[in-house]
Amino acid sequence: MYQELTLAEVAKHNTKDIYIVIRNKVYNVTSFVDDHPGSADILIDIAGQDCTEAYDDAGHSDEAHEILPELEIGKLSAADAITKASLVPQVVSNVTKPVHEAIGNVLKPNVFQESELQEKTEVSHNVTIYRFKLPPEDSILSLPIGQHISGLITQHLAGLEIGDYIRVRGPKGAFTYTQNMVRHFGMIAGGTGLTPMLQIIRTIVRGRPDGDKTEVDFIFANVNEKDILLRQELEQIAKDNSGIRIHHVLNNPPEGWTGGVGFVNADMISKWLPAPADDIKILLCGPPPMISAMKNITESLGYQKARSVSKLEDQIFAF
Repeated sequence: MYQELTLAEVAKHNTKDIYIVIRNKVYNVTSFVDDHPGSADILIDIAGQDCTEAYDDAGHSDEAHEILPELEIGKLSAADAITKASLVPQVVSNVTKPVHEAIGNVLKPNVFQESELQEKTEVSHNVTIYRFKLPPEDSILSLPIGQHISGLITQHLAGLEIGDYIRVRGPKGAFTYTQNMVRHFGMIAGGTGLTPMLQIIRTIVRGRPDGDKTEVDFIFANVNEKDILLRQELEQIAKDNSGIRIHHVLNNPPEGWTGGVGFVNADMISKWLPAPADDIKILLCGPPPMISAMKNITESLGYQKARSVSKLEDQIFAF
């Protein structure tokens, strides 16, 4: 039966049965919790809430949009319904425009554009770098890290040949870097989780002449030394910029290794990353088990508790 519910009534459904609100419509997502590709924790964390912004930021697939109507059970009461006007983002005049805006919005969040694969380089047994051509020759394609290593997109990319085309749109996501947004970043990444970290580090370095003073301490975890992606570039950046430091951690270190050994732990975080403070942020990117462990460890060290779905204002932000 289709219902009209208040936000207070929706909020009661946050344990065994999970209700959420998206654009003033109420959905019972209980049956979908275990099937959510981003983990059950994400839906559990937003249970009983209006998650319109989080849903839009995640850039859901067409399949996700098709599933929603099947889960719809009602709408918000007129008193609680959010007007369209309240959903329009407010302009903040003193915030530096993000890189993707500064280059003229080559990509558009809701419009697909064709992009040609020009180069495909196998870096290791499980890592490949893809370089795509964009419409203007001097444009930059900023790609966020993929979350599903064995997913359909990864499999599709693996089958591409030079000269093949893909259709892309974006950017989407909750993280936009602006100069000096924090005093100090602490970063923890595993394997290809390097992607957003390096993108931010490069942006900080490019902003140095314009006054970007952001410091970075980056813990980069890998299994073997040969798995360290773009190591030469990372270490050159650290060499040329005193405010940027790279800390390597390996599960299987070679003889004579002087970096960290094993899994990233509380001692490493306490030693290398900035202590909890209002003007720091810890960024995480890697396999789900690693992210879960890092969230628990950082909370035990006094950092703010991480949400399952990160927001830009969070002290602990997971890509």
